[in-house]
Amino acid sequence: MENEKKDRALEEALDNYQEIYDKVRELEETIANARNEEKAELKETLKALNDVLETAAQKVADASPKVEENLPSYEEILEKDDDFKKEVVSNADKYGLDKRVIYPHSFRHLFAKNFLDKYNDIALLADI
Repeated sequence: MENEKKDRALEEALDNYQEIYDKVRELEETIANARNEEKAELKETLKALNDVLETAAQKVADASPKVEENLPSYEEILEKDDDFKKEVVSNADKYGLDKRVIYPHSFRHLFAKNFLDKYNDIALLADI
């Protein structure tokens, strides 16, 4: 229930931001096409609208979940890593593989080697 409220608040803040952003872009286009005597007044309106847009952006930031809230603790990471290691070793036994060379990080190396063999694009690999 609490997450639904947060999601709804974020969605409303994003919708509000988008609406104001669209008005800013529309006003910028109007200014570009306006006569010189109209531009000064329109630019003042644009400045005020940009201030409102900044406030809307802050509301989006306030409604967004904080990264720190969603990060697992160091102990949780170690525990999950340990469980994964046990599972990898267990499967190595199951399939008759040498446990000395089977470890979780070896999957990263295998993936990279296979990817480079197939696509030969280290820049793309780095982006993955």
